[in-house]
Amino acid sequence: MNAHFSEVLKKLSSIEVESFLNSLITIKGIARKFIRSEDSMVKKMAIMSLLVVAGMAIFMSLYGAIMTVGFTGDVLNVWIKNIGRNFIEAYPLAVLGGPVVVFVFRKVFPLGTIVEVFNK
Repeated sequence: MNAHFSEVLKKLSSIEVESFLNSLITIKGIARKFIRSEDSMVKKMAIMSLLVVAGMAIFMSLYGAIMTVGFTGDVLNVWIKNIGRNFIEAYPLAVLGGPVVVFVFRKVFPLGTIVEVFNK
């Protein structure tokens, strides 16, 4: 059974696995408890960045550990070590890069332009 599960994981890209698990658990379940509609945009972005990066660090580190050492006794040790490393690298990039990407995106596609393109 473990060999079959490992082969299925190898066929899926890390993005597919991470996206599914992260959106299912982190964003839909936890974000609703911390973000209210009256919160400022900065607070919403900071909380979403924290939750997305935390989910990505946890799930991608597990995926990387399984791909590196397989289902052995070392997988837990490798996973725990990589969670911290991935979080330390990803959170600053998300906090600093996220607003830059949103700014550039909104300059290229002002609000309402994407809907107009698809509705034509």
